[in-house]
Amino acid sequence: MQFNLDLSIAFFLSLILILFPSVWNLLQFLYYKVSNYQDIVKQGNRKKISIVTAIKGEELATVEEFLSNLSTQSFHDFELIIVSDDEEDTLQKIKNLARKYDFAKVIKGNGKGRKAGALNLGVQASQNDTLLFLDVEARVESDFMDKVSLLDCDAIAFK
Repeated sequence: MQFNLDLSIAFFLSLILILFPSVWNLLQFLYYKVSNYQDIVKQGNRKKISIVTAIKGEELATVEEFLSNLSTQSFHDFELIIVSDDEEDTLQKIKNLARKYDFAKVIKGNGKGRKAGALNLGVQASQNDTLLFLDVEARVESDFMDKVSLLDCDAIAFK
């Protein structure tokens, strides 16, 4: 009987240790949602946004979906800078896709520093108040930029 009880306690403790990071993430999310949103919102001033995205070897359909998704934003005071380390022919195809959207521009990466180097190049090319780093696979709600424009911060990155 003692052995079964010890085994049950060990199992319960190991289950807690496995689930703890997930529970901790949930609690952080709830704290952010419940905390006073007005503390991080700048009253009355909307910031212009520069979205920086680094790509290499992405499917053209994925890039098109990303551009199309951003075109649905209710907030329009943003620019998208796509830094591509692709070969010249693929780069031209991406530039052709981006020409359909007045908020998007594509620049050639220098091939140095991998993704971090490409993002730094995008930051140097940015012209707005807030930097927003998004992956090309990101899809956002139509009011996402509207909410981001209210935040009192210089840079935002999402996983």
